[in-house]
Amino acid sequence: MWGQYAVCRQVQSGGLTERTSPNRTVPRSGFQKTVLAVALATCTVDALASDFIPELKSHDKPHPFYVVPLYDLVNAGGEMPYVQNKVDPVLGVIESVAGSMRPVRVGSSYNSATDGHETFVDARLKLPLFFMRAIASTESADDYETASGDDQRFGYDRDTLQFVAGVTPIPERNVKLIYINDSIEDHKAPLPQPTPFDMGSLVVMRGVGQDPIDTDREIMKLMWDEQFNHGIVKNLHAELFSMEFDRIANNFELRPSTPPPQHNQAVVDRTNEGVKVDTDLHLGGSHLNLAMTYKQIRHDAQRFGGPMVPGGLDTVSAYQYPGIELDELLLSGTSEWDLADAQKLTFGLSWKQVDADATKAGLNATVPGAGIPSSLDLYKTYYGDDVEVAQKDSHWNGKLQWDYQPEEGGLSGYASLGHFYRSPDTQERYFAAQSFNTMLNSPMGTSARGVGNPELDWELHRRLEAGLTKQSDNWIAYGRKAGRGTAWQFQTKAYYDDVHDFISRDRAHGQTETGVNDSARIWRNVDAELYGLELDLQANLSKGLAGRLNLQAIRGKNTSDDRDLYGIAPVEANMFLDYFGYMGSGGTWNVGGRLRHVAEQTRVDDDPTTGSGYDAGETDSFTVLDLYAGMQFRDRVGIRFGVNNVTDEAYSESDADFQLEGTPYLIEAPGRHYYVSLVASF
Repeated sequence: MWGQYAVCRQVQSGGLTERTSPNRTVPRSGFQKTVLAVALATCTVDALASDFIPELKSHDKPHPFYVVPLYDLVNAGGEMPYVQNKVDPVLGVIESVAGSMRPVRVGSSYNSATDGHETFVDARLKLPLFFMRAIASTESADDYETASGDDQRFGYDRDTLQFVAGVTPIPERNVKLIYINDSIEDHKAPLPQPTPFDMGSLVVMRGVGQDPIDTDREIMKLMWDEQFNHGIVKNLHAELFSMEFDRIANNFELRPSTPPPQHNQAVVDRTNEGVKVDTDLHLGGSHLNLAMTYKQIRHDAQRFGGPMVPGGLDTVSAYQYPGIELDELLLSGTSEWDLADAQKLTFGLSWKQVDADATKAGLNATVPGAGIPSSLDLYKTYYGDDVEVAQKDSHWNGKLQWDYQPEEGGLSGYASLGHFYRSPDTQERYFAAQSFNTMLNSPMGTSARGVGNPELDWELHRRLEAGLTKQSDNWIAYGRKAGRGTAWQFQTKAYYDDVHDFISRDRAHGQTETGVNDSARIWRNVDAELYGLELDLQANLSKGLAGRLNLQAIRGKNTSDDRDLYGIAPVEANMFLDYFGYMGSGGTWNVGGRLRHVAEQTRVDDDPTTGSGYDAGETDSFTVLDLYAGMQFRDRVGIRFGVNNVTDEAYSESDADFQLEGTPYLIEAPGRHYYVSLVASF
């Protein structure tokens, strides 16, 4: 998949979920694909054929750093959420070292922009009936300097551990246990900035009011796979999974200028537990996949303290996620039929039921100037006295896809038509945070409120998608070809998504049942359109020279309010030129460059007086040049180094990743900087 839907579901808010913001699909390098595969499906709960019908997630939502891959040698030196290039360069010749199957792999990288470090150890053991793998990585980053010469607040410390063990008592049976522990500490977020609108009658705090001081994620999975050599049932996959997310965020540990009377702290706990069963059946000339997934999500978060709150950090000032209990049951079936002339037809149906409640919605918090409001009081203020907190609903999803994949000719394609429902998540339904001051013109007034909507309708996507691939007979892969002459591959993909009841972030401008017009942050249903196009041309011009051009364009429209949809990336083109050569005596090298051009983005929803204001603002076009090189010796030791933003271009991404709920503002990316990665296997 591509475009609107990311390929791999990521650990987000304590659950393994899929980020569906249309500007977030990043093709993986070969090495990254290897890491994803060997991680044994840790990046997805629903990783088998039942994924034919995607389980959609919320649009443009803040999330913690991704867990998988556990280490990254392409983007060396740690995470950089304020750089959002869609396509990464190839890993280069060190892929033979990083992707080797030797028992031990070690590596380290450094990035001068953030003084970022990342070091990992990856060890595995393979016996006839038993296998084990352990990966430990540590990374850190700090403030960086922009091309304009300003210091940008940034930084974090992170330690991640993955352990995989499995047994294969007979060739047809495989049992795996996966454990991941990810800890992110002292993550500095963009400071809040009061921004006046409409001649000062409304002040919005752009930025984030807290820093994620401590974020811990613990993931466990037990999987059983059985192959059957006879009969209708071909295999059986069963898994138990448990994911726990804990976070503490506050405004004082990393912000010493915050006076004690204004100290506030949020404590978040989220668990996602469940079971999945998946099986493949062969019935005559067709293939049928059946799957069942049951998830039990528990989400609880409380905010303590705040300006003039009696008792300070000992007093609850908001039940942000008021004891949420959400149960999901998903049944799915996918059937494939082989047609004539290398054609295949796939049809899928799924049924999802969600039972949701906020068990602490009636508990009162303490906020000076606002009495003792409960989460339920906030829901009633914006959505009416008859709002129902407990919700139970179900919907059907369907998808039909035609594939054409001949063995010869180099031409293949597909077309699909989908009808997908997305249920509101815990934040969209139940998030509740009273502001510390109810005055409209206060920086902490009603514009800082956040109020979920328990009665949101499910989001319906009616999606048409098509793709075409054409390649020359001598094409193997980027940088690899057979025989003489130029080898090439061209791909084009497009989609159109008509969304009914799109679940949108917004501001209260009188659109809800109660007609409140106080600019609070709310969620509501609107209709929307999403469509995009991707063109990708890759060519091996000679034995060692390869080039690539990738173009992506996405549009989004809130058709109910006739305004642009927030969180849509501008048109982007990435051009690559790479050369691969031999050093003799078992060594290879590569050198390359990427020219990234991003068009201006003027189609934004950045005014909270008329829309959501959730876009940071309009952005100018920019062009960034990155250069890189690498070498490896006997597939055992490799080094990769490069310079990013060679021309020291001053630019800001239109939709940088914020780690906490807040109102984004434009953040300038790092200026010119270098990086180096070392990796060895033995």
